[in-house]
Amino acid sequence: MNKYIAVVDVETTGLSKQSDRIIQLSAIKWNPTEKKILGQWNHYIKPSGKWTISAGAAGITGLTDGFIEEHGESLGDLIPDFIQFIHDCDILTYNGNSFDITFLASDFSREGFEFPMAGRVFYDSMLMEFKLCPRNLAAVFNKYTGKSMEDAGLDAHDSLSDVKATLAVFIKQTENIPLEELCTWPENQLVSPEGSIRNISAPGHKPVYVMAVGKYKDQEIFELAKKDVSYLTWARNNLFSQYTLKVLSGYFREKFNEE
Repeated sequence: MNKYIAVVDVETTGLSKQSDRIIQLSAIKWNPTEKKILGQWNHYIKPSGKWTISAGAAGITGLTDGFIEEHGESLGDLIPDFIQFIHDCDILTYNGNSFDITFLASDFSREGFEFPMAGRVFYDSMLMEFKLCPRNLAAVFNKYTGKSMEDAGLDAHDSLSDVKATLAVFIKQTENIPLEELCTWPENQLVSPEGSIRNISAPGHKPVYVMAVGKYKDQEIFELAKKDVSYLTWARNNLFSQYTLKVLSGYFREKFNEE
């Protein structure tokens, strides 16, 4: 464990860890003992070689090719200074252990550097939140009933006990929420078996499908296709089930006819 913590984040041209690139790299140096910020590091990056910011990434970050062309610096020129900034730090990210760190290692390698992994703790606040606030049935049951499942005569590894616990949780959750309202919540409008899309339209209306997971969560899928077709191509190959693809095929046909 190092003396300081560097909070790190990147913005990228898109989501592909193979072909997309870093266009902004930022860090804050934090002294956890004194609870004090010691400095910050922030630069826009102009990637080497051929690159372009996807419409989806531009919509989220507000960064454009023109802005990066004008304000971006060479990552190769900046890396030594960045390494010095974080040299005595552990690393903190939000979802970075599966995203930001991968991009950093890849882009550093392209510039002939190795991202300094050794001797660091890599904190991930998103993963820590899941650990600190468990969402498994036993934890939620305890939250709503004040008892462990075992104290209530239930076995957390038995499916009949699980359905009894789930009903007990549901009864508590809905004490002040009519089912007529609850059934309209987008969270409950499952459309795809893998949980990738949901319907946010009111009952009896034409469906409006949005992403239920990922960086584009809650974005309408037809509009998303116009902004970042590469992401939907990835989702088609890696995320969507055959049933979901069938549903979206019909949805897209209707949308094209409306236009």
